[in-house]
Amino acid sequence: MIVGKKIVEVFASWDTPYGERPDARDPAKKLKIDTDDQIYVIVKYEDGRIGSMSSSRISVGRPVSLAYEIQGSKGAVKFEMTRINELLYYSNDCDPKERGFKVIKGNTRNGDYARFCGTDEQGIAYGDMMAMQVHDILTAITEDHKVGIDIAYGHSVDTILEAMATSAKEGRWVKVSEIQ
Repeated sequence: MIVGKKIVEVFASWDTPYGERPDARDPAKKLKIDTDDQIYVIVKYEDGRIGSMSSSRISVGRPVSLAYEIQGSKGAVKFEMTRINELLYYSNDCDPKERGFKVIKGNTRNGDYARFCGTDEQGIAYGDMMAMQVHDILTAITEDHKVGIDIAYGHSVDTILEAMATSAKEGRWVKVSEIQ
């Protein structure tokens, strides 16, 4: 629920363009592949708005990219895991000559960042982010309060993924409620 809205329907198309690949241990050997290398999904939110997601294991140039971009009528934000300490922000609320994405850098005034960095622009790493998540979970357990992501949230994500798999297999829009 990255945009704060519930996904209610999905249409997915998955593709495996290369059915065989060389074995990494023995390149002379070919292995059958049954994973989906390219995934494209259109989602419909509870308010009727649509969004899209895609994933590719075979795209060149960005072999480990994990990114998201959220666009709206007043602005947009972009995040890329390879630039973990930056958030790109775009706003229409400025002089049109000044429009463009601006970089917001992680700094010691943002969340748990100060616990890992003595000064701004040192940057945190993936392991630091995992430590922050573990801290939040353990604190929630010991102080008996909820965290933003729990078993129920994980179940809802799994249900959406199952709807995507059904859509890709059957070639049709699938309501998430069909899966539950």
